Amino acid sequence: MIIDSVSTDNLIATEMVEKLGLKRLKHPNPYKVSWLQKGHQLLVDEQCKVELYIGKYQDKVVCDIMPMDVCHILLGRLWQYNRKVMHDGKMNCYKFVKNGIKHTLLPIKEEDTVGTSGMKVLLVGGKQFIKQIGENEVNYAFVRRTKTALLNTEKSELPAEIQELLDEFEDILVDNLPYKLRPKRSISHHIDFIPGASLPNKAAYRMSPKDNEEIRKQVQELLDKGLIRESLSPCAVPIVLAPKKGGEWRICMDLRAINKITIRYRFPLPKMDGVMDCLSSLFNND
Repeated sequence: MIIDSVSTDNLIATEMVEKLGLKRLKHPNPYKVSWLQKGHQLLVDEQCKVELYIGKYQDKVVCDIMPMDVCHILLGRLWQYNRKVMHDGKMNCYKFVKNGIKHTLLPIKEEDTVGTSGMKVLLVGGKQFIKQIGENEVNYAFVRRTKTALLNTEKSELPAEIQELLDEFEDILVDNLPYKLRPKRSISHHIDFIPGASLPNKAAYRMSPKDNEEIRKQVQELLDKGLIRESLSPCAVPIVLAPKKGGEWRICMDLRAINKITIRYRFPLPKMDGVMDCLSSLFNND
C-alpha cells in the first residue's frame, strides 16, 4: 500500500479486486486517466469499498478500480482530506484521529519483514491471521526451518502426513542421482545441422589454475559416475564456470556456435476448432 499526496483519488488494482472478490460499483463520475504518451487514455468507471487493517487502524475506503503495477492500494488526497491526516515530512509518518483514537502510520522497517531467499514477507498479528483463515476456503501455511535443523531431523519426528508423503514418493526423493545414464527409450532425438555447415572447433577460454582445477574435478566426477564419456566428435565448444548461491561452481557450455548452425523446427499450434471436432468425434464414438 502507498500513501500518495499527489493522487487526487483513492485507487485499488484490478488484480486485487479480483483476488479479494470485492463488489464492483458503478462510478458516479467516470473519468479518463491520461498517460505520458498522447492518445493513450484509460477509462475509470468502477469503484469498490475496501476494508483496511493497518495495525490497530481499521477503516473502509472507497477506491477507484484501475490496473496498477506499482502497488495494490493507493490512498490519495481524498483519504487524507476525509481523515484530516497530518503529514510529518521529517519523520515520514502520517498522523490522524479516528473514533477518538490517535493513529500514526510509519513506513515498513527492515525488522518488520522476514527475508527468505531475497524475498520479504509482511508479518500479521494473530487475530488478523485467524480472521484470514475464516474468510478463505483454502489456506496454506509454510513453516521455515534452517537447513541444519532439517538435515538433523529424523523421519519419525515429522508429522504423520509428511511421513506418508515421503513414503509414497520414496523412489523419486533421492539424495544423489544414480551412477548411470537413463535407459534408452523407444524414441531417440538428435540435433540436425544446416547441410554443408562446418562444425565449430573453438579453443578453450583462458582460465586461472584454480578454475582449471575445478573443471577437472567436476569432469572427473561425472566420468566416474558414468554420466559422461570421452567425446570422439570433431566438434568442440568452450566451457565456463558460473557461481552458485552456495559458493559452489556450475559448469556451463558455450553453445552459441552450435546454435547458429542448428535447424530450428517450429510446429504451429493446432486450431481450436479442429481440436474440438476431434474430441467430439471421440465422445460420439464411445
